[in-house]
Amino acid sequence: MGFCSRQRESDARVTDLKPPHLLAKPRRCRWVSLVVHALRVTCLVRVKSVAVAPFYFEHIVKATFGIGPPDREALKAKVADLLKYAKVLDGHLAGRTYVACQRLTIADFQMASMATDWRDSEMPLTEFPNIVGWLDGLMRVPAWAHPWPDRPTGAGYGTAA
Repeated sequence: MGFCSRQRESDARVTDLKPPHLLAKPRRCRWVSLVVHALRVTCLVRVKSVAVAPFYFEHIVKATFGIGPPDREALKAKVADLLKYAKVLDGHLAGRTYVACQRLTIADFQMASMATDWRDSEMPLTEFPNIVGWLDGLMRVPAWAHPWPDRPTGAGYGTAA
């Protein structure tokens, strides 16, 4: 019961928003913990929007639309952000197969949609074994690995060449 499952119907809206460890706390402590949890999740989402997106754009989007080669010089300034947020995500994924709920959820789709192309995008993620394991695990899900079976594969199409 808790974060990813339904309890009593009257508790469903609240419990779906909170991880189990928050539900066990006294009521007055729950909201403080929920705010801390929300900040952590916000930090994880920034992995994609701030850190991953520039690499994805330079290597995948540009290749897909034929708008020039990647600007590797510009990406050098983005590496620090990627490493900072990747460290947080790697810690979050320690001992987990998925980002939330111990199963594949929309959180995995949100977080990994651009990151699964990390090799093609030259993202320096090799020092983060939990991220690499998570992304490689997602690539073993057939619908994830080949979401458009009639399209060619390779750089710019969501799968490694």
